[in-house]
Amino acid sequence: MTDRSSRPDDSSTSSPPPPGIAWSLVLGLASLALLRPLMVVTGLMEAWAWGVRPQPLLPVVITAVWILSVLAARVPRPLPTLVCAGLLHGVFSIALGAVPTPVLSGSLQGPLAHTAAFLGTLTVNTGWGTSAGLVALGLDRLLRLRAD
Repeated sequence: MTDRSSRPDDSSTSSPPPPGIAWSLVLGLASLALLRPLMVVTGLMEAWAWGVRPQPLLPVVITAVWILSVLAARVPRPLPTLVCAGLLHGVFSIALGAVPTPVLSGSLQGPLAHTAAFLGTLTVNTGWGTSAGLVALGLDRLLRLRAD
């Protein structure tokens, strides 16, 4: 049996753990992305009478806000932060889709009622977060190189 007091303290030589994911930002960005499904559920997406249809425009704007947010906040890990935001948005979207359908149609519809749609929703939204995270990571590295 070794005496712990005789061993050198390794804590001074070990590097600190990498900073974690910015969970408050993840929650905020995932919630912001709910704007799109909320507009679909409430009918605002169809009622939008502007010349530009919001269906393709809104995800682009949301993605830009996600990327700019992690860059402005100087998040140490932009890729995992946005991957988690995309995944959480998928979970939120599934839940949001499940709430009104039994009331409006009398039966559960949407991703919770269909396994393929459930997995597809999570996959697509995680892919969305991953794509945005890769762009943010690239821009973050480019900005750090320019600053040096």
